[in-house]
Amino acid sequence: MQYLGGKHRQSRHIAGVLELAGGGAYWEPFLGGGSVAAALARTEAFDTMYLSDLHVDLVMMWQALLDGWLPPEHVSKDEYAALKLADPSAERGFVGFACSFAAKWFRGYARGINGNYAAVGARGLAKKVVPLQAVANVTVTNRGYTDVTPAPGDVLYLDPPYAGVTGYNEGISALGTFDSPAFWAWAQAHAENGVRVFVSE
Repeated sequence: MQYLGGKHRQSRHIAGVLELAGGGAYWEPFLGGGSVAAALARTEAFDTMYLSDLHVDLVMMWQALLDGWLPPEHVSKDEYAALKLADPSAERGFVGFACSFAAKWFRGYARGINGNYAAVGARGLAKKVVPLQAVANVTVTNRGYTDVTPAPGDVLYLDPPYAGVTGYNEGISALGTFDSPAFWAWAQAHAENGVRVFVSE
C-alpha cells in the first residue's frame, strides 16, 4: 500500500541497521505503511514489537490485518466518497490511503488505466502482514510518540513527519500540526537514557 512518506524502497536497508542493534524490545510509534516493521520482522531480530500511530483508522486497519482481515480489492468512486464521511474503521483506513491520489489521506479518488489501486494496496499489505504475524509478541496501538515507554536497551525507530514538507497530518485536523523541535528534544532524552534511538529524517 502506498503511504505518504513511506519507506518501502529503503525498508530493507533500515531494517538491516536496526537488526544489528538487536536486543530488548522494538518500538515504532510512527507505523504508517508498516514497511520498516515488516522488513524488520523478516529478520527475526526481535520477538517483541510495539507498533503504534496516532491515526485511528490506520491503526484499526493494522489491527484487523493482524487478525486476518482482508482489505477489498475493488473500491468504486461512490464507495470511496461514502467512506470519506464514515466513522473510523479498518476499511476506511485502507481506502483513505491506498485508493487516494498520491497516497494522501482522502485527497481524491485514484484512477488510472494501468492498475487497480485497491488490488495493488491489498497485495502489498498481504506481504507485510505475514512476517508480522510470525512475531511472538506484536501489538499495534493508537497513541502518539510521547506515550510510548521504551526501556534502556530497547530499540526505538522514529520516522516522523519531516520539517518543511507536506505533513502526514495534512487534512486530518484531529492530528494537529507536528512540533519538530519538541520531537527532537524528546528523542534526545530517550537516547541519553540508554534507549537505542534511530531516526529517519
